[in-house]
Amino acid sequence: AWMQAVLARDNRIMDGQLVGHLLTSATFFASTTVLVLAGLVSALGASDVVVIALQRLALSSGANAALVEVKLLVVIAIFLLTFLHFTWAVRQFNYFIAMLGAAPLPRDLDAAARGPYALRMAALMTHAVSSFNAGIRGYYFAIATLAWFLHPLAMVAATLAVAGVLVRRQIGPGAAECIAEQRAWHDQR
Repeated sequence: AWMQAVLARDNRIMDGQLVGHLLTSATFFASTTVLVLAGLVSALGASDVVVIALQRLALSSGANAALVEVKLLVVIAIFLLTFLHFTWAVRQFNYFIAMLGAAPLPRDLDAAARGPYALRMAALMTHAVSSFNAGIRGYYFAIATLAWFLHPLAMVAATLAVAGVLVRRQIGPGAAECIAEQRAWHDQR
């Protein structure tokens, strides 16, 4: 519906600003993820110190450097994948901005061509937003994985809790419900 509306109006400044906001969010998370990765790699390099800190805080019983390194490598792998999702989202948002800028004005696009053009724009935006959402989910699951430093069962419980929260937010009442109602309203028009 948004892409159909974009193609029906001459002034697309607000659309560009909305996409710019999405792009800014993705770049913020990508750069933040780089900082998180730098910290994790530093911790990996000082795993002996991390073991001592965990033991001093009584957060982990029987922790040794090798096990701490494995746990850190898993969290690093999650954040690397998260970083790739965010950077891919940035790239797709940039592609979309190019499509938006190149979109013909309403007087230059007949009604028959408007539908397929809008669908291509919507598909690209959907891919970008899906990549961004995958990056956000990476943060959720990385936080759950950090519970592994406490105990393996704590990680399992945290992962199940995160999955439950994400499923509830994805299909439960709230934003998902509002979007579904808006889509139904557009489909009736």
